[in-house]
Amino acid sequence: MLEGIKDKLDVLLNGGSPERWRSAWSLVGFAGRALLAAITIVAIARSLGTAGYGVFVGIVAYVGLLAPLASLGVGEVMVKRVSRNTTELRSAWGATLGITFTFGLILYAATIAFGSLVLPGRDLTVIALFGGVEFLSTGVMHNNARAYSALDRYPAMAFTHIADSGARAFVALGFWLMGGTDLRVLALVMLGSMALTATVNSLILARFDGAPKLRRDELIPAGREGSKFALGDAAQTVQTNVDKTMLVSAGFDTEAGLYGAGVRLIQYSMLPANSIFAAAYPEFFRRGADGIESAHQYSRELRKRVISATIGGAIVAVLFSPIAGFILGDEFDGVVPVVLAMALYPLVRGLEINTADVLSGSGRQAYRSKAQFATAALNVALNIALIPKYNWKGAVAATYLSELVFLALLLWGVRQGRRRSTSVR
Repeated sequence: MLEGIKDKLDVLLNGGSPERWRSAWSLVGFAGRALLAAITIVAIARSLGTAGYGVFVGIVAYVGLLAPLASLGVGEVMVKRVSRNTTELRSAWGATLGITFTFGLILYAATIAFGSLVLPGRDLTVIALFGGVEFLSTGVMHNNARAYSALDRYPAMAFTHIADSGARAFVALGFWLMGGTDLRVLALVMLGSMALTATVNSLILARFDGAPKLRRDELIPAGREGSKFALGDAAQTVQTNVDKTMLVSAGFDTEAGLYGAGVRLIQYSMLPANSIFAAAYPEFFRRGADGIESAHQYSRELRKRVISATIGGAIVAVLFSPIAGFILGDEFDGVVPVVLAMALYPLVRGLEINTADVLSGSGRQAYRSKAQFATAALNVALNIALIPKYNWKGAVAATYLSELVFLALLLWGVRQGRRRSTSVR
């Protein structure tokens, strides 16, 4: 009996193999991160009001545009390598950190350099400080979480995500309670908190799973393979964040605040679906090793769960939206129309990810990235055309049009891949 209890605890605490535990622990991580992010949003929104919060959203969206490129996609390559062979962790992690702290610094400098052009009139110091927060989060914390997922250590992955958001929430809550209004102070303290959290988290990973091993001869091959993932991630980030940055750049600070809050609520509705994707991602690579048909079959197994999770989450978001003003402040009562307008987004996005992971897992990441890049370009063009005239409503229209195009491209790519696979046989 004691052995049975011990085995169950081992599954619970160390990840184990049952897929239900992977999804459950992924949900713990995403839910914890969402709760802490909500605390951050409420604290900053109540401290700064809609216009001030809009500026904050615009700056964070801007500095997040290049952050996914910090590791040049090598973190995704790490998942692929380690999920198939766990002994590859030290060298794969070493390559990820090596590229992050070289290429990432170049991108960080570029983010600061172009800050005054993209967001004219905004404090460059604030842009630089928040840029540091985003690059540490994306380049270190998210890659540590990827390493844990590839090792099937989903509890550790969950706690890494929670620690990432916790570093921000702790500072934001203190900022609000102390009556803070200076974004520079908030950004500076948040950067220090994130730096400490990233350092401790990395030391824990090294202590239990081995210190990273940097091999210079692996950097170029890893970067070459990772660039396919990086371009797709960067394009997705542009598609997700560029509208908020453009709203602030166009002077729609209040509209950006309402739109940012509404979109954040919709993103929360994706939590159940994201937990499914996080648990399934390494499995797509395992199945994809046998060909695209195997990965496609796995996506079909997940489809009903994804549809149910996204629709259910969207309904909860819509029902919750009327009390957003009470939580964030009376100035945010206008968030309801934004949430209603974006209610179908989770379903479209869920179907996209479930289809896109088939391509990544079966070695067709290059096509996925090209499709994402083309879609991001379309999204930017639509935002340029629509935001000046329709403000946040133009951003919503641009989002739907570009996302539907992306889904169509992904479905076509999977179909073509399956045809070629069948013809080869």
